[in-house]
Amino acid sequence: MKVVGVRKERTILKKTIKIGKIKEVAPFTYAEPREVWASVILEIELKEIRDPFIITIDGKKVPKKVCLSICGTIEYHRTFIAGGQIKDTLEKAYKNNTLSLKIPDALFIKILEIWDKWHLNDLRAYCIHQKPIAERHKDKSYDELIKIPELKKCPVCGYRYGSQWRYEPLPEGVVEFIKSL
Repeated sequence: MKVVGVRKERTILKKTIKIGKIKEVAPFTYAEPREVWASVILEIELKEIRDPFIITIDGKKVPKKVCLSICGTIEYHRTFIAGGQIKDTLEKAYKNNTLSLKIPDALFIKILEIWDKWHLNDLRAYCIHQKPIAERHKDKSYDELIKIPELKKCPVCGYRYGSQWRYEPLPEGVVEFIKSL
């Protein structure tokens, strides 16, 4: 377990999944960029963090949290093409039939759903009462969101949207699914 001040971190699980190939334009130094079938690799990590300052989206203090992180890399041989939060790129490629999967379609779709909903579940800007409003306005910027009266100040608990990072516990089914990959 890594100790940082009073914070302690422990990796529960770290998995690398080769999900298939995507048709991408690869930059080459020796030739013009061209379309190639590049490898898609996902890094999925579950971490347990113990910290005396963890607050859930419902305003409760908890001694530890389990956090999910999902990142992707697109590379052609050893040439890096894209990386990080590539979920939107993968969704678009899947819809356009420019993604050749090594895993079953249903598994891929489930991973995308979990990525969308639970990635960085310890960095929520909303309280439990603001969650439905924030989710309805996912496409808006932070500056636009804080102008919404219910986000500016929660009418139930008084929390101001974005004033601190809140933790949203992962459902047990998500944790079990990730561990089963």
